[in-house]
Amino acid sequence: MLEIKNIFKTYKLKNHHVDALQDININIDDGNMIAIVGQSGSGKTSLMNILGALDSDFKGDVIIDNVSLKKAKTKEIDHYRKDKIGFIFQHFTLINSLNARENIELAFDISNTKKSIKKARSQELLELVGLKEHQKKKVNVLSGGQKQRVAIARALANDPTILLADEPTGALDHKTGQQIMQLLKKVAQKHIVVLVTHDMDLAYQYANRIVYLEDGKVVNVQNNIPKVVDGIDLNTKTNITKSNMKFFTALKLAYRNLLLKKGRTIGTALGMSIGIIGISLALALNMGTKKAVNDQVLSIFPANKIFASVPSNFEMNSKDYQLLTYDDYLKVKNIAKDANGVYFPSMNMIFSIMSLNKDDTDYTEYMKKVQEGKETSAVALISTSNINLAYSTTSEIGYGKLPSKDKPFDIMISLTTAKDILDKNDTNVANLIGKKVYLAATDSQDKKNATIEFTITGITRDSTLMPTIYVNDNFVSSALEKYFDMSIKDSKTDGFIVFYNNTKNVDNYVKELNDSQKEYKFQGAAQTIISMVNSILDIIRNGLIAFSSISVFVAILMIAIVVYISVLERKQEIGILRAMGAKTKDIRNIFLNEALCIGLLSGCIGVVISLGLCQVINKAITNTLKTMSSNVPDLTIAQLDVKTIIIIIACCGLLSVIAGVIPSIKAAHLDPIDAIRKK
Repeated sequence: MLEIKNIFKTYKLKNHHVDALQDININIDDGNMIAIVGQSGSGKTSLMNILGALDSDFKGDVIIDNVSLKKAKTKEIDHYRKDKIGFIFQHFTLINSLNARENIELAFDISNTKKSIKKARSQELLELVGLKEHQKKKVNVLSGGQKQRVAIARALANDPTILLADEPTGALDHKTGQQIMQLLKKVAQKHIVVLVTHDMDLAYQYANRIVYLEDGKVVNVQNNIPKVVDGIDLNTKTNITKSNMKFFTALKLAYRNLLLKKGRTIGTALGMSIGIIGISLALALNMGTKKAVNDQVLSIFPANKIFASVPSNFEMNSKDYQLLTYDDYLKVKNIAKDANGVYFPSMNMIFSIMSLNKDDTDYTEYMKKVQEGKETSAVALISTSNINLAYSTTSEIGYGKLPSKDKPFDIMISLTTAKDILDKNDTNVANLIGKKVYLAATDSQDKKNATIEFTITGITRDSTLMPTIYVNDNFVSSALEKYFDMSIKDSKTDGFIVFYNNTKNVDNYVKELNDSQKEYKFQGAAQTIISMVNSILDIIRNGLIAFSSISVFVAILMIAIVVYISVLERKQEIGILRAMGAKTKDIRNIFLNEALCIGLLSGCIGVVISLGLCQVINKAITNTLKTMSSNVPDLTIAQLDVKTIIIIIACCGLLSVIAGVIPSIKAAHLDPIDAIRKK
């Protein structure tokens, strides 16, 4: 039972109002066809839009099955359109990108119907309208009559109480129009069919009641005896109670539209992937280089070497960086009681050149010879981080012996250092045992230069990256006193080197030292260098990511524009979905999924290209280094792990969804009436 009570509809224009409907009252029983007739502008379409809940801006009420449409909430109106109303329009309003069956199934998708029920019900409806053989044809290749049959089948999909037919034969020839009306008359045996038409002959031929509208008013209501039609079994109702469109249904609709616009979709995805490639390569180089540096550093530095300082000195660009004194040295020695020794690398005494020839220890002259390409037995020893305590070394002694503990100027050197300072005419490094070696040093405070004389007592078998010497722990205090007239108590350093006797448990030892107190921090010497390198690499990575993010930002804007264009192109489809009961969130989800698909595609393209470039970079660097040395292993400088790949792709999807928010909201809030009329 349909009751139309005291309906008033006014269109508000700029300077005046137009009364489209005035006090409309109509009652319609089930199983009838009512024709609403009148000239253009009489209010027919306005009344149909109100009955279809496409227009809520009216006075009065519409009651169907004792439920008030005027009092219904937004969700209830969506349910009303989905479960109670079926629309048939003059211009079919089918979605041309879908075939006949898919257009019908769209109504089931909105209702979240099971796949098996959807398929069976679609087949029934296609057979009912005589299009079973045409179900897989795209609707744009069907004739006008066939398109209207598909529209009728779609309108019947959810077994509506009311079927609204707006000029259903207006775009058809007379014969085809008669066939459509015969079909609608059969439908009217079970449903209320509201036929909106200006064709009086059509109304008299098929309608049970005819309502005449003129200037928005009912001027006459006439009962009519239509031609008799054969009965037909329309008992095909399927109980459909769910009302939410599935996420995957929205995803399917979005995916289908993207396939129709392959060029635009791929072009947009490629645009975003350029920025993704930059970010991926920045992460890959950062990750791979860190691992390569870590592996190389750990293979060079002694495993039992631990660096100790105050916590703030371990922070990159720390504002609280401080130098430590001899008192700190004594405290660290007391904390590290089980250590083999603690070395004080004084910053007051900076080493520069080591040579067998005292005259070659002048740094300026040394650099001049190096630049001129002249041979020299001297080696640059700028850093003090490669000085170890002799009796704490884990290195195997190849020649000679350990320095005597009571002789501060006896030293041991690494095999690499021995080869560097050996006379070019001599090939036997063992000849260095017992020889004098000179080490240029500078007092950083007074800028006083001195040349320290040592005696080589032993040579290790280690091949070290930098020149390395092994001394006694009384070397620093003795050298400061003898050569710089200075006490170690007046010297300063940025940290101390602790040597431990068990290389396997050094990590546990570091943890115990740190847990026992908070004044000083202990860290493996290799880890200290690794942390510094990693910090620098992180800065470079962040810079590259920031630069690449500009491209990503531009691509996000591009995605937003593409989704908005899609909204404009698909206005009629949006109107159709809304007329069939799709909620605003269903429409929003379709376009958000469209943006999501573009983003995920961009991420996948960017990652795949980045993985290929990583292989090229690794191969190129390895081949370049192998031209310098045949011992260089295959290096992985650029790499992406699975976790990073997943995060990159997920972020692409998230950013794209954010880009699609505004266009999708606009799509969801389009006026269904205006959207349907868009051609």
